[in-house]
Parts: sequence; structure tokens; C-alpha cells
Amino acid sequence: MDHSIIKRMVSMRNMLLLVYTLLGLALFGIACVYFISSNNTALNRQSVSFTAGSSSQSHRSVESFCAQYENASSIIYAHPDAEKFYPRGTEPTAEEIEKISEITKMLSSSTYLIDYADMGVLYSNDMSAGLVSDGLRDCLGQDEFAKAEEFLGGQEEAWKCFLDAEVPRACFFKRINQNALYVASFYISSLDTIFGDLHGTAGLAVYITDTDNRLIYNTDTDDRSIGDELPEKVSSVVSKPGAVVSASELSACMLELDTGWKIYSVIYHEGSANRNRMTTLNFVLILTVSIIVVFIVIGVIVSAVYLSTTRTPAIASGGTDELTGLISGYYCEEHISDVMESALIGGTWAFVLVKIKDYELIRSRLGDEFADSAVKSLADLLKDFFENNSVVGVNDKSEFLIFADYSDYDIFKAHDFLHTQLDKLCTQFDKLTVGGEEGTLLGVGMGACIYPDDGGTFDELYFSASEALELSMEEDTNVCVFYNQSRTGGR
Repeated sequence: MDHSIIKRMVSMRNMLLLVYTLLGLALFGIACVYFISSNNTALNRQSVSFTAGSSSQSHRSVESFCAQYENASSIIYAHPDAEKFYPRGTEPTAEEIEKISEITKMLSSSTYLIDYADMGVLYSNDMSAGLVSDGLRDCLGQDEFAKAEEFLGGQEEAWKCFLDAEVPRACFFKRINQNALYVASFYISSLDTIFGDLHGTAGLAVYITDTDNRLIYNTDTDDRSIGDELPEKVSSVVSKPGAVVSASELSACMLELDTGWKIYSVIYHEGSANRNRMTTLNFVLILTVSIIVVFIVIGVIVSAVYLSTTRTPAIASGGTDELTGLISGYYCEEHISDVMESALIGGTWAFVLVKIKDYELIRSRLGDEFADSAVKSLADLLKDFFENNSVVGVNDKSEFLIFADYSDYDIFKAHDFLHTQLDKLCTQFDKLTVGGEEGTLLGVGMGACIYPDDGGTFDELYFSASEALELSMEEDTNVCVFYNQSRTGGR
């Protein structure tokens, strides 16, 4: 594409259009700030609400899961003989063996209600009833009963997590009598049945910690493992149970379980923020295009209406040439500059210099009256030829300035029509004479350039047109010479 066309298409000469565009962008900025602020506020409220609900639901789910193992012990308390029983010697009697078998069957019946259960009774003489797995025995060591008593710490019941075991597990201890303890355990990975579906949901992570604040379980997708410390970004924010804390990076809520554990529900804002940014970006792009288009159209319409009624700026009194009635000198330059500033984007204008050849010779030989007559005739011809919205002025007694609008044509046809019209003007110069109809034909030079292709200011246009005028003055006939002919396609 021709560089001049690109220059004309991207130029910003219409001040009204610029104002409307800037106004549109300002309103767009305000709308975006309001939208993003409202969206972030809504997102934070949603995160807090979701975190609180998730924390409460997770609390109930874990409590219910652990209650299965705690409640299974009630089958022993339902049989007073089983509650009071314990082997009294190092070698069990036949009656004691039968009782141990009966208790084992009782506990085994409870396991049918749970997907996996490791439930049994430890006795002070190192005997046991029910199912006490080898994995749990490895965690308790050689003196199982004494170790279990230690975990109870004088309480009637307690939970203990063995996080460093080959297969981490959680274990429930409850005193039956002074010589018998109920034990139940499950693999910590069994908590997947509760939280498996929460992985990656709405950026939610659930952490469960034991009494030492070590991770029992987490749904986070990072490299954190069972037995690790709670992430500092969570522990540094959450301190009191029950309340939802919202920070820049996350929203979190911590609840304490009856087991002594703590459960943390956390929503990381990064994932939500990324989705929010994508939504916001799409909104911003659509709003940007819409507002810019709307305000450019409004600017074009308003500018066109405004310029159609006030296309010609007011000229100070005293700026009119007495002989020709045209705008003169400095005022003509100011007038053309004003029109350039208010010209519509994409417009095409001709800047033309017209000069009488041998003007000084005419004046010296024929006198001032004949010279003034020639100037007046040329001025009248120019005024009649160009439309009212064109600027026609006189710089001195022999040089005329014209700034003519050809913007009604599209930018691809305007140049051709402009050249045709100025060539047509040249043919009318052939009828101008000095000394009346029978006088000597005048020679007229005409140099032209195009705004904004050949210049963006009055001085630039005047320089370009002067170079073309100089070539025209050297011709033997009346001809219009266009600046930089090889590019504009002029004569």
C-alpha cells in the first residue's frame, strides 16, 4: 500500500474525534476498574463462603468416618462379661480362650459395617482378642499394652497417628478396664474415600494435621507428603478455629476435631484469580473494541456536523486584501493552519500556489492599473472555480494560495479527481489577458502538493508547492506542476 495512504489513514488531525476517543477510553477505564473491583469483591465473598462451607462439611465427614471405629467398641460394653473380662495369668485357661474367641467374633461382626477395620483388644498380659494387625503391632513395639497406655496419657480414649510407619495409619485407643484396651486403626490413605473428589475443585485444598501439627492427609497437588509440616502460608494466616480468614493469596478456615486433629479448608486465589483474569480480559477486549468504535463513530458524526457549519474559522478584521477581496498574507497562513487542524481524518486537500509570470515586467511597462487588473481577473477566476469551503488567499500581489478540499471522494479516487480539476483550471488561465479582451495573454504558473501526503504543516506544504511552482514558471505554457511527480502521478 502507498505510504501516503497509510499516513493519511492513521493521522490524527481531527481534534474533536481525538477528544471523543479519549473520553471513550476514560469511560472504558472507569468501567474496567469498577468491573474488576466488583468482580474481585464478589470473588472474595464467594471464596469465604465456599471455604466456610467446605470446612464444615469436611469436619462432619472426618468426624463421621472416625466415629465408625470409635462406636465399634460399644459392642464390648453391651456385654458386661466382655467388658470386665481379661486373662489373669500368663497362660490362658480354657474358659479364657473361649472368652477371647467370643470377643473376637463380636468384633469381627463389627468389621462388616466398615470397608476396612483393624479392631481388637489388648490385654496387660500381652494377649489380645479380635484383629490387631502386624502393622499396628510394629507401631506399638514389644510392650504393646504399656505403649497403648502411654498414648492414652491418663485419658479414657485418644487417637494417635503413626506417620513414620511404612504404611501410615491412624489408631484409636479406648480403655475397657484396667487390664484391657480397645484398639482400632485404619490406613490414612482411606481418607481418599472422603476427599478424593475434592482434588483441584475450585482451587480447594484440605489439610488434616495431628496433635503435633504434622500432616495426616492433604488434597493439595504439590509435593507435600504425610508427616510434613503444614504449609507456612496456611499456618501463618490461620490461628483461631472457626473463623474464615481471607488474605491476598488464600482464604482459609480451621476447625478442631474431637480426635484432637485440626482440619484446614483452603482456597488458593491464584487459580481463581487466573480464571477471573481470563474473564476480565475477555470483557476488557470486548468493551475496548465496542467503546472505541462507538466513540469514533460519534466523533466522526459530531465532527462532520460541527465542521459543516463552522468549517471556516473566523478571520480577524483587517485581514482582507483591498484589491482582490481575498484573505491576505499572515491571515491566510493562519486560516489554512486552522482548517488543517479541524480537517477530518482521511481527508484529501490540495495546497496550490498560483503566480502571474512576468508580473514585475507588466507593472513596469504597462503600469500599476494594468497589473492590478490582471491580478483582479485572476483572483475572480480562482474564487469562481473553487467552492466556498476552500481557502483562497493572496500572499502578495502576484502569488495566490489555495487550500481546496477534495475529501468527498475516497482516498483512492481523490488524487485523480484533484489532478483533473487543477488541469482543468490551467485551461481557463489561457483566456486571461492584460489590457482587455484584445490585450496580451497572461502567463500563469501553478504548483501544487497534497495534504497530508506532502506535508503536515503550512510551512511544509508551502515549501513543497514552491518547488513545484518554480518548475511551472519555467514552462512556456500554463501548466500545473505537482510536487514529487513520480510519487503523486502528477503531470
